[in-house]
Amino acid sequence: MPDEQRISRIETLWSVVRTAQGDDSMDSRTAMQQMLDRYGTAIRRYLLGATRDEDLADELFQEFALRFLTGKYSSADAERGRFRSFLKTILFRLVAEHHRKKGRDKAVAMGSQFPEVADDAATGESDDGEFNRLWSDELLKKSWAALQKLEERTGRPLFTVMQVKVENPTLRSPEIAELVSERTGKELSTGNARVILHRAREQFAELLVDEVEQSLDTTDVDRIREELTDLNLLSYCKPALERRTS
Repeated sequence: MPDEQRISRIETLWSVVRTAQGDDSMDSRTAMQQMLDRYGTAIRRYLLGATRDEDLADELFQEFALRFLTGKYSSADAERGRFRSFLKTILFRLVAEHHRKKGRDKAVAMGSQFPEVADDAATGESDDGEFNRLWSDELLKKSWAALQKLEERTGRPLFTVMQVKVENPTLRSPEIAELVSERTGKELSTGNARVILHRAREQFAELLVDEVEQSLDTTDVDRIREELTDLNLLSYCKPALERRTS
């Protein structure tokens, strides 16, 4: 287990759901803002893709935030499903309500294990795939951002080394060391570049697993592996999961 501070030490998304309900307290508003800061981009991107209308997507986003904060989804339970599925169902319902209000013949196909969100429809595979793609993108972005913050905090060029390697996948350690030295203004040897790249990959995987872990409200490795598989992210994280198992 890495010695750096783990994302999973912050509140889980399910604990945010439980906190941001039913009152106008500072804790409630803070919890709501925490959730929106982490996944607001994915929510907006999904709503924009579903409506093809920026103004409408913003309107639905505001409606989602209002319902969340006022306790609309307070009976949701982490034991009944993943936060991703919980959130996806809410968004499907919002879009479906819009279509019904506009007199459309067919509402957006959707389904849920949360009856207070939706109780009589089936989720379309295309919607599942698109939402999962957006969710995966956000998890990767959060992990990259966390790695960058770790570099800023420790002074170790974990983010920069890995970024150079991703941008230039054919580069060898000497070239990586040279580019990183140019970007950071600090000399990096070939040997250190090799070691830091290995460490950066390990740390990135840990950060990504932490992101998934705190969205599931569990440390169960099998459930985390299943979620990573569903999101096509398992290839990044196999060694990290093995370390947690051992």
